[in-house]
Amino acid sequence: MMDLFKLKDKNMIKIPLIALGIWFLTILALMLLAIGSDNQPHTFGDVYMRFVSRWDSNSFVQIARDGYVLEGDQRYLIAFLPLYPYTMRFLHLLTGMEVWLCGVVISTICGQAAALVLYRLLLKNMDREDALFGVILFLLYPFSFFMMTGMSESMYLLFLFLTVYYIREEKFIISGIFAFLTTLTRLPGLSVGIVMFYEFAKNFIRWCKKKDRVLLQKLLKLALAMLMALAGFAVYMQINHALFGDPLQFMKFQQENWSQHMTSPIEVFKTAIMQLTSADSYGASFTVGVGAANLFAFFVFTAGLVWCLAKKNWRDAVYQALYSFLCLSASWLLSGARYTLGAYPIFEMQAALSRKHKTTAAVVYAVFYLVMCWFYYQNAIY
Repeated sequence: MMDLFKLKDKNMIKIPLIALGIWFLTILALMLLAIGSDNQPHTFGDVYMRFVSRWDSNSFVQIARDGYVLEGDQRYLIAFLPLYPYTMRFLHLLTGMEVWLCGVVISTICGQAAALVLYRLLLKNMDREDALFGVILFLLYPFSFFMMTGMSESMYLLFLFLTVYYIREEKFIISGIFAFLTTLTRLPGLSVGIVMFYEFAKNFIRWCKKKDRVLLQKLLKLALAMLMALAGFAVYMQINHALFGDPLQFMKFQQENWSQHMTSPIEVFKTAIMQLTSADSYGASFTVGVGAANLFAFFVFTAGLVWCLAKKNWRDAVYQALYSFLCLSASWLLSGARYTLGAYPIFEMQAALSRKHKTTAAVVYAVFYLVMCWFYYQNAIY
């Protein structure tokens, strides 16, 4: 695995520095934007603290500090998967750092590592210059600022990218290990199973035509990798069962506390339209932060799928389709836009489409990125 992070070219050094630079400039820009705002922190440290500890960050801190509990409102936190908060807890016990800071450290490290793995993924289909530009667009993606916060986005993306990378390298057991970690971090991680199943089906057809021993070994390894991917979710269900007597208790709590259940993406799309056109009922912040953001997610998911189909990249197409379906089937979709971070084919699409206009694309992304950062900093939507 260490071969993945060897400094094979200068871009492997540039990427972490670019990531840190973007994140530093983000906080600096937010600090400047906050000047003149009422009741807003204006120092670099205060802005940083407020930005990285918002939204679901507090929920992860509570789990890391207290574990899953059985009573009160905290019982609903079983809806958050365990790997990220318990990694925070482990780092806290190991170093004595404050729990929230442990989350930020983990997210920062995982975010930079995810960018490096994405670079290696992009190199499989484009040259170094275009792959580096694709990573820069990823770091400037309008909702990638969530990777700066004490939330599980960075860890999830790192394990997701590693899973896909090792599938393409045909190192299926290693990919299975990372798939296990992926599905123990975020529920949409189950989508990686379809990539493995695609590889299994493709190799099974080949094996039926040619009873080759090497192909049989691949099939066995892929079968094991798929089981490992499911095992992460199985561990999570076992935690639910051990605490509440029901392996699917998290779904009941999502329905009870967030009115959340599975529905068709068409219904979710209709809801997003209603949210966007009902500012008087929901408020301007909710209309933009949820309604418009969810419509953006529909557009991005669809564009990514069309791109994969146009390129006849069937493996990524089946992933994009299933991942999009899972993310867009939540009846009360609050975070559709940040879920698009897991749709990894879109970053190759963005790099390829922007190849001839790199400067313009980078400027547009930077402006869009900072606008979204400022908006969510000013308005606690999620």
